Amino acid sequence: MPNSYSDPAEFLADLLTRLIELLREQGGYTWDLLLKATLGRTGIIQLDGHQLELSAETNLPYCLHIKKIEAPAEQPDFISRGSDLLAILQGRSSLDREIVENRIILRAPLPDLLNIYQVLLNILADTPVNNQLRVLYREWESHWPYLETPTSPIALDKQIPEFGLYIRKIPYEIRVMEGFVKNGNGNQEA
Repeated sequence: MPNSYSDPAEFLADLLTRLIELLREQGGYTWDLLLKATLGRTGIIQLDGHQLELSAETNLPYCLHIKKIEAPAEQPDFISRGSDLLAILQGRSSLDREIVENRIILRAPLPDLLNIYQVLLNILADTPVNNQLRVLYREWESHWPYLETPTSPIALDKQIPEFGLYIRKIPYEIRVMEGFVKNGNGNQEA
């Protein structure tokens, strides 16, 4: 961690502030989505047990307030581990997979979830073409104390898509319920 930060939460707050400034400078669709998703809202994020409260005022110019939470909140709005975020950044996983497998937890009303999800996807999509984002991510990766030993990213042509990930999360009993519904009495016809 840089010498100026003795607390990982302070380091994370600084990185988030710098990320917001990068997005503000960049403007465009991602910035517009961020405004739509966060103006007038408050949320708690938790990364590797460190919690921050984020709140954005309802008026413009946009101002995001970030404060460290000393006593852990019972229900943060975003929960993850740094290693899971790193897996996404390195191409070893996807945001969808991490959410489906409960390694990233998001809590909010559905319209807010969809907006935040889209903001995250856009930021991830901008990473390969935005050197400032890549520098920010490398700084986080090299100074965040909870990351496992980084592995090399997997080349796109070597990544094998995994099909049926979402279907396998539905209990087997539900997936085979068609026979139950057709028969109407719960007995399977031979």
